[in-house]
Amino acid sequence: MLHPDGRLMDENLRMARATDTYILKGDPNGEEWTPSFTYHGFQYVEVTGFPGKPTKENITGLVLGSNTPRVGHFETDHPMVNQLYKNIVWTQRANFVDIPTDCPQRDERMGWTGDAQTYAGTAAINMDVSAFFTKWIQDLNDAQWDYGAYPDYAPAPGVRSSDTYAPGWMEAGVINPYEQFRAYGDTRIIKKGWENMERFMAFHDKKSKGAFFYPEGSFADLSPKGGYGDWLSIGKKTPPDMLATMYYGYVAQLMSEMATAIGKSERAIHYQNLSKKIKSAFADHYMDKATGRLTTNASAYGDGKGYVDGQMGFSGNTQTAYANAIALDFLNEEQKKIAGEHLAELILENDGKLATGFLGAKQLLPALSATGHSDLAYQLLLNEEYPSWGFEIKNGATTIWERWDSYVKDDPEKMASLNNGMNSFSHYAFGSVFEWMFHNMAGIRSDEAGYKTFIIAPEIPKKAINYVAASHESIHGKITSSWKKENGKLIMDVSIPVNTQATIFIPAKNELDVTLDNKRLDQHKDIQLGHFYNGKQTVKLGSGTYHFVSSID
Repeated sequence: MLHPDGRLMDENLRMARATDTYILKGDPNGEEWTPSFTYHGFQYVEVTGFPGKPTKENITGLVLGSNTPRVGHFETDHPMVNQLYKNIVWTQRANFVDIPTDCPQRDERMGWTGDAQTYAGTAAINMDVSAFFTKWIQDLNDAQWDYGAYPDYAPAPGVRSSDTYAPGWMEAGVINPYEQFRAYGDTRIIKKGWENMERFMAFHDKKSKGAFFYPEGSFADLSPKGGYGDWLSIGKKTPPDMLATMYYGYVAQLMSEMATAIGKSERAIHYQNLSKKIKSAFADHYMDKATGRLTTNASAYGDGKGYVDGQMGFSGNTQTAYANAIALDFLNEEQKKIAGEHLAELILENDGKLATGFLGAKQLLPALSATGHSDLAYQLLLNEEYPSWGFEIKNGATTIWERWDSYVKDDPEKMASLNNGMNSFSHYAFGSVFEWMFHNMAGIRSDEAGYKTFIIAPEIPKKAINYVAASHESIHGKITSSWKKENGKLIMDVSIPVNTQATIFIPAKNELDVTLDNKRLDQHKDIQLGHFYNGKQTVKLGSGTYHFVSSID
């Protein structure tokens, strides 16, 4: 990036040498040179010693990355959202270089597990990452600690002895194989890593001392203290022990599903029961029975400022806590409804802005949609004030930032106050919001693994966006979903690949006000017509291309 006065900003490169030197040999026909054995992450290039003024024709940027072909497409009639999607894809492309690096520019470029697990679903929607993650999951299994935990990053060179494991990071050893299974129907990745995953679950059992949850202070021995928690969140910090309990229960549920997929019925039952016990223990310990609020014993964190010096104190009553409890299926229907209200309340109290970090941003918008607050989810997506995805774009971002406050355009005073040495302007973790964009805006959501069966249920905003189109080249073929609002009508077009089946949810005033290819649904004899519920008509269809029109105003 550039400082407001035009100087190249290189503080965040730290010890990375991002300078190439070439000495001209004086060839009158011109000279061409390409640096070897290195690559750089950059938006601007500074050239010194050039004869004359360089132009774009003098320098060519060569894009380097693993061969992960594009399989996804997404567009809207909203320029900022389109730029956000472009930034997400570009950041993924820049960081998927043999391993899922956290950033391509500074002296790090490591396969951090927290980033990789939270982004895995988005990665598979955008690109074919089947071979890429098969390789990296092997790196992760190779780096597993002898006591069962997965490390902070993989491969795991001995960079710092304090880099061991952390809640929300170590679960990548289960979450990433699961996401591969869900995206591609691949059970080989499960079978190959099953013993590693069993060892990890045994570590969880030993670490929790059989209590099915982690009391405050369980991870005080980690560096940073408590682990990374909801890394780069804003305001009160979600207790790492609470997050650890939720991730423990979540991966137990994933283990049950994967065990079923590979025919291990006894283990499936074991992990299903374990997940239920953890969720019950979580509610008993962290949920106030009278109000449904999530709470924590703040006194267990010593001085009340939290494990990490200089940060605000811990609280169970955070956006991240409710978002994870809802999205990771830790609550019954009544509890989920109440949690959704508390989550919406916290956002409104925060001037309608998010406050989540790495372990909350992915779950935030899905949790709002799941509890009837899609309008608020859209508001967060479209916000352009700090902190938001739109704020980054407003300030010149062409990739996703690591921090919500990494850069302020044309504001030297504000820039001087930022921790420039820790900024990364190409960091894919917060790009995990695309899962919600694909699943909820376009409405495409896998039912059976590999999209053998799937759902198309778009959530239509009241304003700001009038058109969305998305596609995904699944292993069964291309899935498309598009909708647009036009003169009080909703026009939906979907395509379903051969040998698959989809359930479509069409927003409408009533069940008689929906047409398929210009005929009322009840006039089609070859479709399975479902119920009209909560403003949506359901229909189950086989392969083909379909054109729906309904009234929505």
